[in-house]
Amino acid sequence: MQVPTLRNVHIRSAADAHKLFYAVQLGILPKIDKRLDANERAALRPGDVYVWEEKGPNTDSFSVSMERFTEGKSWTASRVREDFLMYFESPKKGKGSARTSENLVVRPGEQDLYIKLTYSVIREDVKDASGLSIDADDKHKKPPKWHMNAYFTKLTEGQLRTIDDVPELRDLEVPDGIFRSARTTKPGKRGEGSRTATSSVKRLYAPFPNQPTRRVRSQDTPPPVPVPISAGPSSLPSSSMSPVAVSDAMSQQSGSISLHQPFPPPAPSFYPEVNWYF
Repeated sequence: MQVPTLRNVHIRSAADAHKLFYAVQLGILPKIDKRLDANERAALRPGDVYVWEEKGPNTDSFSVSMERFTEGKSWTASRVREDFLMYFESPKKGKGSARTSENLVVRPGEQDLYIKLTYSVIREDVKDASGLSIDADDKHKKPPKWHMNAYFTKLTEGQLRTIDDVPELRDLEVPDGIFRSARTTKPGKRGEGSRTATSSVKRLYAPFPNQPTRRVRSQDTPPPVPVPISAGPSSLPSSSMSPVAVSDAMSQQSGSISLHQPFPPPAPSFYPEVNWYF
């Protein structure tokens, strides 16, 4: 009977998962060889963690790998939780309840459903059996892909151990670059690299209009003196004149063009003389 890679542990971050993968690579912890049978599925408990290798087109026939991992439970669609994908257990049909473990509170009498965390990496340190690096002819082969499945519930999440509580893993140092996250960003979505990227398009803005300059009068400049306009009887035309004549007379005195000048008479139209004979 297969046992989980690690028991009674809650994986908190990708760093915890990398320590777990490295411990499996060193042989400190076991790797799952095949899919779980009925007894192994029934033995699933919160805190169980499984590490398994995905079988690819270039996988060696002697390597321990499988196409997928199943534990016999139904799950909701995946949700992103930091570096992990999270799944909530769906209750079996016929129970009369549509609630899932996604609910924030587990009410009295309700079943504490499972939550699954998955994390996948690409191994970049592939070596042959002699411990040497792979040949140049084998570089076209895809490196192994490892997966981690971790299970817990809402009530047990804060009660489980962590990697820091496991003596074999607490001080384990993972070399840089041997594990690369296999998760990719979908096209059309902004990934981590594009969050800090800046646009190369230079924006142009119309300048604000200049404020009209206000002329400040100097204290030495005297204020303007108003000049009275004489309105003697000789300066105004006779009241017996017509309004048009008065306007023309005032325009001649001021030297400007009158706005009320009469239009010239229309040009006479010439029509042929027609003699009518009756």
